[in-house]
Amino acid sequence: DPVTYTYKWYRCSVKAFNPIRTAPVAANKCAAISGKTTASYKLTKSDIGKYVRASVTATNSVGKTVTTTKSTASKVK
Repeated sequence: DPVTYTYKWYRCSVKAFNPIRTAPVAANKCAAISGKTTASYKLTKSDIGKYVRASVTATNSVGKTVTTTKSTASKVK
């Protein structure tokens, strides 16, 4: 079956060393970046001093799975 992908970007105040199988939540000190749902994201001034990560959801007729990247290696400058 064909797979469709959806994307969501997050701005975080702490570094995440490992990818996870869920979307980051407030407990992880991350907030979704409003309206950013494409495969790429261009950093903005709002990202300065933060870490950025993305989650990708793959969906087909069998179901769906989510994976979230590690955060950027260092705070955005």
